[in-house]
Amino acid sequence: MRFLSQHFRERNQVQVGLVGAVAVILLTTFALNIGTLRSALLGADHTAQFAESGGLRPGDDVRVSGLTVGSVDKVEIVAEHVEIAFTLDEVEVGSRSKAAIKSDNALGRRYLAVTPAGAGNADVIPLARTTSPYGVTDALSDLTETTGEIDVDQLAASLDSVSSVLEATPRSLRSTVNGVGRLSASIAERDQQLQELFARAANVSDVLAERNAEITALMSDSAAFFAELQARRHQVHQLLVNTTAAATQIRGLIKDNEDTLGSTLRELDGVIKLLERNKASLEYGLKHLGGFIRSLGEAVGGGPFFYAYLQNLVPADLAPVIPELVSAKGEKP
Repeated sequence: MRFLSQHFRERNQVQVGLVGAVAVILLTTFALNIGTLRSALLGADHTAQFAESGGLRPGDDVRVSGLTVGSVDKVEIVAEHVEIAFTLDEVEVGSRSKAAIKSDNALGRRYLAVTPAGAGNADVIPLARTTSPYGVTDALSDLTETTGEIDVDQLAASLDSVSSVLEATPRSLRSTVNGVGRLSASIAERDQQLQELFARAANVSDVLAERNAEITALMSDSAAFFAELQARRHQVHQLLVNTTAAATQIRGLIKDNEDTLGSTLRELDGVIKLLERNKASLEYGLKHLGGFIRSLGEAVGGGPFFYAYLQNLVPADLAPVIPELVSAKGEKP
């Protein structure tokens, strides 16, 4: 083992680092694409023909009996129809299988629903056995077209005729018929408003159709936002729990050292009062400390000695006589 350790240390560290980095990148790529590799190794490729794509996109789920068993690989236009290529995992598509494009809700993400039937394993599901989606846009469009074909005047005249025929009926039925007559009159009076309402409904359906991708992206982003909010909620909860535990520990520490802390605080209070009483002296000392420090710097800054001035060390009266005394001392007898 010691020999192997020494041999490993003697290798080129740059080469060892590069090999390790390449190995990590390969393992990460394999982990991120393990689903795709599994589909490529175990799945089977099929194609379904549709009159329209219905908002289905590559990457959407393929479901059988409500369970996700594959994904959509490609959506492309071929001649006058749309061909959707998809992959199924361990599911056989028979010769009479059917396919339909559905959604989880009116504005939700689409998925491909496959209903296996028949013997064998068919690669292509023809246009005759596929069903395109019928969403809220189609429903509003059909409603607009149907209501637009109603002859409001004829409907009002028909209701008036029914009301006239049933005038001889009992009082309770007459009240009902009168109500129907008032309803027909109200419909006739609000014909223009109804037409505007249906026209605006058609505009809403067009806007929804144009913004389908944006609405889907908004829903996906909302899911991510709520997931992040849930994660932050958990973090805040942990923070509150830890803060409560810390407060409990601090409370116990204060209680255990109450006597010591009391005397310490009293002594600290005495120190503060002493400083307050000597505040003026401290301020005066700090104010004149600068001049003293400058003078001290001048005294010791000239070299390895100390300058000093002693006033009146020699009497002032002897100053004129000193030169004569020095010269006289230098003469020989």
